[in-house]
Amino acid sequence: MGSASLLRPATPADRRWAFEVMADGMAEVVRPWFGWDQRLQWDRFNFDLDHARIMSHDGAEIGWIADRQLDNGDLRIDSLYLAPDARGLGFGTRMMQRAIDDSEATGANIWLDVVKGNRAHRFYERLGFRVCATADYKWKLVRRPGWTG
Repeated sequence: MGSASLLRPATPADRRWAFEVMADGMAEVVRPWFGWDQRLQWDRFNFDLDHARIMSHDGAEIGWIADRQLDNGDLRIDSLYLAPDARGLGFGTRMMQRAIDDSEATGANIWLDVVKGNRAHRFYERLGFRVCATADYKWKLVRRPGWTG
């Protein structure tokens, strides 16, 4: 994987690409629950420029993450998506490890949601996340400092 990876703030010009990466990863996961209408998903796509960052590696954009600090100091991961060619190569772990390192240093919990049936659930479990609640179509996960996979 090398070490030439970096995160930069997202810009409005990233929105279409970020949507395509999200749609590629989520269409099959969401379809059983709600169906998938590409135009409707585009209209509803919330690409929060205040919290989204683009990951690049060796000059190529490979994924994006949107996270934010909650009022109580905990961290909320709203989105994490990788381009198809970047999946399974450790880039997602690298992005999450930054949040985990911060959590360990500050004592903050990390919260996120995963749609039921999404294989990302296993990825987060390997990083020490545990299901703390369920909703109709998703699991709510938390990782507390000191937890491991």
